[in-house]
Amino acid sequence: MNILLDTHIFIWCNDEPSKITKKALEIIEDQNNTIYISAVVIWEMTVKKMLGKLESPDDPLAIAVKEGFIPLPITGEHALALKTLESHHSDPFDRLLIAQAKHENFTLLTHDKTVMKYADFNYIKA
Repeated sequence: MNILLDTHIFIWCNDEPSKITKKALEIIEDQNNTIYISAVVIWEMTVKKMLGKLESPDDPLAIAVKEGFIPLPITGEHALALKTLESHHSDPFDRLLIAQAKHENFTLLTHDKTVMKYADFNYIKA
């Protein structure tokens, strides 16, 4: 299965794994699954760190790659997929992650209840 990590799941993997469900941890650790880390996650963490809203490493991408996660760039197709989404909330990071998951047919691993309101894409509650 191709899994795309939501930002908070990636943060929890490194800082607070006890916040992630046992099922989600098993999915992440299952060698049969491919775990992707979007440029959106790196972007969100960097912006929030710069604003003083998040304490995070200077290079979260290096940590993700070290963990074996596959970087997923943002493409024009991902940006265009935004127009297919309902308007459940205005968070640009979450909306782009959902668009990527939907476009790539990946399963988004998330704990965000607002994200779970979107139809037509796969997610697993972490």
